[in-house]
Amino acid sequence: MKVTILEIMMNLKAELIILFDNIVIAGKNNIAIKVTRFIILNYPDLNIYVIFNHNDNGVDNAWQKSFKKYCSSNHKITPITLEGSYQIHNAIFLSVEFDKIIVPKFFKSTKLYNIHFSYLPFYRGMYTSALPLLYNESTSGVTLHCIDSGIDTGAIIAQEKIVLCNIFCASELYDHYIKKGTELIQSHFLSLLKNNYTAQEQSTLQGSYFSKNTINYESIDLDFFKTSLDVVNQVRAFTFRQYQLIKFNGDNISYAKQLSTKSEREPGVVVNKSKYFYIVSTEDNDVYLAIDKLSELLSMVKRGNINECIKLLKYNPTLALEKDELEQSGVSLAHKCGFISIVKLFESFGSKFDSEDNC
Repeated sequence: MKVTILEIMMNLKAELIILFDNIVIAGKNNIAIKVTRFIILNYPDLNIYVIFNHNDNGVDNAWQKSFKKYCSSNHKITPITLEGSYQIHNAIFLSVEFDKIIVPKFFKSTKLYNIHFSYLPFYRGMYTSALPLLYNESTSGVTLHCIDSGIDTGAIIAQEKIVLCNIFCASELYDHYIKKGTELIQSHFLSLLKNNYTAQEQSTLQGSYFSKNTINYESIDLDFFKTSLDVVNQVRAFTFRQYQLIKFNGDNISYAKQLSTKSEREPGVVVNKSKYFYIVSTEDNDVYLAIDKLSELLSMVKRGNINECIKLLKYNPTLALEKDELEQSGVSLAHKCGFISIVKLFESFGSKFDSEDNC
């Protein structure tokens, strides 16, 4: 059967049909900015409305940019309230780390979507940068899903897994969420506009949910009446430098590892201590806790003192990937100062955490 040119043209036209004129983006931080910029560049005919989180004060910080500040300088973007979005017809609503519960019945539109930082149906709710590490999961992920009347329970449109074996702390996992979540939205945005996608309902026989009360960040203490692996995972889960580092005996701890020595003392007893680390007993093996030395390391980089850098990285190799409150890392500072040997040193240590081949 021959296909005519007219039929080919009609099929191409059908593929290009976009069913929506308006997009509402509600959320915060770099992911909201990157998604909005992507839409402006690739879909200039869309009317873009934005809703900001309540704590967005319009000021950038070194770690995350302000969505409000970004939008204030672009005339193509119209800020609105959540209540204002209810009345917009012919619209897609996209939540990217938005801080309010979405109630679908209030909206004129039924095309409501969310990007959630976990591999649903697991880890619905809060603290998805901490809990998968705390519970020693091998993977997490990001999920693009429909919004329904539940919390993160809507049908799944697309997902991508994140392997956790070489992710050493919560802040690094969050960075992966931002990157993978942005990519997931970008790769599926056209299908949302064309209303041309398949969504799979979440299983009711598996999954998990965690509320705001799951973790009290005002009172985080290491629990040594656990296995050494559990203690290591506590440090991984609560190391989010922009918010907090877990403390032990008044010192900030930013890295931990299991030791081969069996614990012979009561859990929590300090077996050995230096100015760089503690060795502490647990329910099975001793655990190594590195005292945070990031500021000291960056100072050594500025001086070009490679021997001190080697010493500090020996005690805590994850410092090769860490950044301070100004988003300075050792490798970026070494580049800036022109210390190529120190750059290579940091890259060597950092490579231990970069490859899934090491899992």
